[in-house]
Amino acid sequence: MGSKTNRAVTARQQARQRWAALTADRAARDSRIEEAAAAVIDAAEQLAAITGHAAEERAAAHAAYDAAVAKIDRAENDALGAAEPALAAGLAALTGEGVKAADIASLTGLPLADVRRLTVKAAAPADSGAPATREGAGAGADSE
Repeated sequence: MGSKTNRAVTARQQARQRWAALTADRAARDSRIEEAAAAVIDAAEQLAAITGHAAEERAAAHAAYDAAVAKIDRAENDALGAAEPALAAGLAALTGEGVKAADIASLTGLPLADVRRLTVKAAAPADSGAPATREGAGAGADSE
């Protein structure tokens, strides 16, 4: 009977050892899974932060670009507003001297269509708000 009891004790010890080894393997696997999941969560949070930061920087860059373009547009409009009276005065002087639109275009290097358009536009305020006509554009402005 003693050998039967010894075999049972030995079998239990072997079972405990095997169970302990199995449990240790499971614990190690669970630990690896936990570490990998934590790494994924950390990386996902980093990606979200990077994406959010990039979106903020992109929005700031768009706002800065829009502000710069608006500033340039205002400066251009101011410069054009200052230059247009000189252009109008020069065109008025030329048309007042009876210079034809084609000749003004040749003299100034402006396209003929621009000369005609600008001459009509320059003559419009002199007509008290009435639409400019061929006669209102100055003597011989559109004749060629």
